[in-house]
Amino acid sequence: MKKNLPRILVPLLISALALWAATRNVRWEEVKHILPQARLFPLVLGFLISLVSYYLRGWRWKILLAPFQSVSVWTLIRWQVGGIVINNLLPLRAGEFARAYWAGHKTSVSKSAILATVVVERVFDVGTLAVLTLLLLAGMGLSDGNPLMTPKSMALLSSAALTAGYAAWRVFGKVRSRLPEKISKMADNFISGLHVLKDGKEIAKLAFLSPLIWSIDIGAVAVASRSLGLDLSWPQGGLVMAGLILGVMIPAAPGAVGTYEAGGVQALSLMGFDPTLAFSYVLLLHVFQMGAAFLLGIPSLIIEGFDPKQLYREMSGTAG
Repeated sequence: MKKNLPRILVPLLISALALWAATRNVRWEEVKHILPQARLFPLVLGFLISLVSYYLRGWRWKILLAPFQSVSVWTLIRWQVGGIVINNLLPLRAGEFARAYWAGHKTSVSKSAILATVVVERVFDVGTLAVLTLLLLAGMGLSDGNPLMTPKSMALLSSAALTAGYAAWRVFGKVRSRLPEKISKMADNFISGLHVLKDGKEIAKLAFLSPLIWSIDIGAVAVASRSLGLDLSWPQGGLVMAGLILGVMIPAAPGAVGTYEAGGVQALSLMGFDPTLAFSYVLLLHVFQMGAAFLLGIPSLIIEGFDPKQLYREMSGTAG
């Protein structure tokens, strides 16, 4: 217990600090007045739009797994939704390991290869969202005067990232033969899951699907904003989405409590929205999204026979 205490306390502390940052300029009396006026229909409509994104994510994962085994899109969606629920319940982004665990046990594909497909998904997600965010910041004039947002700076940062990745790959190639057999086998399985990076057609499919997925998610956020009268445009929704995802990426309490709110409020404040109204909307969106995820995901967990102890044993051990 003492060994795991920092893993528990540090995320909670981060969430607390992020929540303080998100609410320091909030007028709570107004929040109590704003939230009861929220309209349900835009939230429901936004959720229905996001269902298309769920389907496309399942289809994208199917493409990544296709060279190993054909898996139903609906099965993959079920695992993904179940993973989202687990991310809202448990720390350490356990939901990502959960869907790799389910896929590894219910297909003939090694768990290391499956985890590699999850990594590829995240690389395309982060890359797509980063490009969209830079374009939106530049288009809305919010990047003016920021030296990190110039084309030259972004080119240098991209080159540095690619160089670092290539260097890491070369180092791994040199030490690979010295690794223990079990670890070497895991590494080989993981590398096999990165097959898509060697196929131009597969990369093209992912390069098409990933922006489409995020465009739909951004549209859902913009539509949902009408519940409180923010009426965000699609570009504004894109910046809000970027802030929310940045918050979710920070290691914090389960459900990204605090960091989600901080990211969303910061994005809306950057565009000139009142902090109280911004916090009210982000809080409402967070609660509604979590509720919708539980509504869809709990049946998935029941079907899969979710066992938290077994999942953490897998995360602590080695995958085959």
